[in-house]
Amino acid sequence: MGREKRPRLLAPNLANPSLTAQTEMEKLEAWIRNFVKSFELGKLRSILSDARFLRRPAGVWQESPFKVISGLAIVITCDGWKDYKQLVAKNKQLAYRIRKLDPEIDLLMLLSPDQTIVEVTVIATLEKLVAINSSKAKIDPKFSLN
Repeated sequence: MGREKRPRLLAPNLANPSLTAQTEMEKLEAWIRNFVKSFELGKLRSILSDARFLRRPAGVWQESPFKVISGLAIVITCDGWKDYKQLVAKNKQLAYRIRKLDPEIDLLMLLSPDQTIVEVTVIATLEKLVAINSSKAKIDPKFSLN
């Protein structure tokens, strides 16, 4: 008598391939609206309402010590460094909220405005990794929001 697993909030509808990319984008937009509205009015909610979101499989790896983190991610980026720093400071709060809204999401990735730094939080453990696009850590080249 196990409970039926709740379908991913953002998962593509594989049962009906005739659904368009526009429908999938509408689902993502609805998820983003719910996520943003789940925060009280204030600075964080304002930053989130101006931010850009992306849902995708993503990965980051680090050479020393060697570590690979990958999975289904919610990527959030904003235009200014001040807003980015605010998001980084609230990464645990954001991760908790994502876990509550969609437990299928594995990673929260906060992408810097110039796309050189990614703060990765593993949703299940709240483990954090900072990836800088340098020789020490690599950001998956398919990861760019451009």
